Amino acid sequence: MTPRLLVVPNWLLFWAAAITLGQLIIIRRAYQYDPVVLAHETIHTLQFRREGIFGYLILYLFCLPFLYNPWRARWEAEAYAVNVRAGASVEFCAEIISGFGYLWPCRKARAVELINSYVGGTP
Repeated sequence: MTPRLLVVPNWLLFWAAAITLGQLIIIRRAYQYDPVVLAHETIHTLQFRREGIFGYLILYLFCLPFLYNPWRARWEAEAYAVNVRAGASVEFCAEIISGFGYLWPCRKARAVELINSYVGGTP
């Protein structure tokens, strides 16, 4: 199944380049042709398919969302591996995953470890 795209005005999705809900990628107009953002979000659609609604939405959004969420950290690391392969630094991506924007799902050192495991192959 091919993910569907919903392009929205930049102001509507001001906190992120894009978000994924199931097989729907909601993306800011400024990023609609960005291959790295699209590849990153496509990883999330594959995760949703692989994990199902419980495994993805419930664990990603609601299971221990603050300070520690190993599922969310692992899924974001898998998606950010795309960014690293495209030239972003592991440290930069780990800083994003382990920070406020994702509600601190893991420590930065763990994010680095997870990203590296995906860049080198699936853990």
